[in-house]
Amino acid sequence: MNLDLALLLLPGLIIGLTVHEAAHAISAKWLGDRTAEKMGRVSLNPLRHLSIYGTLALFFLGFGWGKPVIVNLYNFKKPKFYYLLSSLAGPLSNLILCGISLGIMYMHPPIKVYNFLIGVFLINGMLAAINLVPIPPLDGSKIWPCLIPGMKPTISGKWSMIWIVVLIVGLKTGGISKVLGPIQDGMWSLLPEYKAKTPSASILSRPKGFPEVLVLPNAGKNVSYYNVRPNNYRMIFTVEETPDEFACYPAIEKRLMDYNWKKLSYKLEGTGIENNGQWEKDEIVIDGEAAIAQYYHEYWIKSSGDLIWLACNYTAFPEKGAEDFFIVSFEYQKSPTEYKEEIARYKELHPEEFEGIEVAE
Repeated sequence: MNLDLALLLLPGLIIGLTVHEAAHAISAKWLGDRTAEKMGRVSLNPLRHLSIYGTLALFFLGFGWGKPVIVNLYNFKKPKFYYLLSSLAGPLSNLILCGISLGIMYMHPPIKVYNFLIGVFLINGMLAAINLVPIPPLDGSKIWPCLIPGMKPTISGKWSMIWIVVLIVGLKTGGISKVLGPIQDGMWSLLPEYKAKTPSASILSRPKGFPEVLVLPNAGKNVSYYNVRPNNYRMIFTVEETPDEFACYPAIEKRLMDYNWKKLSYKLEGTGIENNGQWEKDEIVIDGEAAIAQYYHEYWIKSSGDLIWLACNYTAFPEKGAEDFFIVSFEYQKSPTEYKEEIARYKELHPEEFEGIEVAE
């Protein structure tokens, strides 16, 4: 796993595993089994729950695990039902953390808080999902037998490490990923885009696997990278220019052409009403201060049907106060779905521009 991404997710892993295991211990105590309490597991101290190998695994395998909580279901008045509840407590606690972190992100907190919450959200969502897989020592090996008649719940952790190896093999060969992949994609789609109050906020360094065509031009500064949805990548940066000069554009245009992208002649939204790549002007108010905003949009398409949207936003304050700023945004969509109807309409109106281009239906 990319080191930057692993470090971003590490706090979420620590919080997620701690709350997950503590939820098992606390629920077992409430339901009548004090085994975990006697072992010191009814605690939010991460050191009582984290596994050294499970934490290190995040950096090498992309996921991690904690120390399993020992539960004696025969201490429960209703063994199978209470064992089910205590087993569900872990994944449920992760889902609650997901909901809390996602809700706070939609409130657009400061960038450092936002970055932290991304890790909490993603890790806890995957912890909840992966713990439903029916492989010991995951919670699924205890949950499903309690729900399916004739199956016996897994109690002993004697073979836990062997099953972890089986789990790793399943993840690396893609077997388990076929189930978890759509869940992960869905989680990415739920993330709100960060709305920076200033153009200088940066979320991550350039992620591994980011589209090669999206490269910061020499004049660009304060770059941010986003991958908020599957197959959707965005790079945002600032330049110390004005719409009249837009000096970084020739380098952007050349790179797109070198990578065999073709610029559409018209705006995708208008499908032939307005020319592509025209500046528009609007009077707006930001924090009570009058400003002039100029917008620029153009669309590029590739033979594979992939789409790039280049958007620029130049905001000037004629009177006084904040400095002018010029933000450039590149959005890359592989097999785009957001503009599916617009692309189909554009192709119908201008079929000559789609010669040799395959658009996913």
